[in-house]
Amino acid sequence: MNKKKLLLIFLGLVFFYIVWLSIGLFSFKTHTGSEHEKYALEAEGVYHLHTQFSDGRKSIDDIVEIAAQEDLDFIILTDHGSPNLESYKSQGW
Repeated sequence: MNKKKLLLIFLGLVFFYIVWLSIGLFSFKTHTGSEHEKYALEAEGVYHLHTQFSDGRKSIDDIVEIAAQEDLDFIILTDHGSPNLESYKSQGW
């Protein structure tokens, strides 16, 4: 092949590549705030709390009430002890 044909083939490929990229860019959909919030999977909470059953100062009920006031999605209590017999007794064990 001569240089003219190779140049035409190269330019044709570049043209089709630009068209392909343009189609992709113009058909790309951005997310609006409401759609993004609809599918958000984020939870807020506290994952290390102690109650009065170990070295904390509040009861479980007080902690739950505070967590509800702060709109927390979860709390994880991590009282010390193996087993923490006081905690078990409060649960009826």
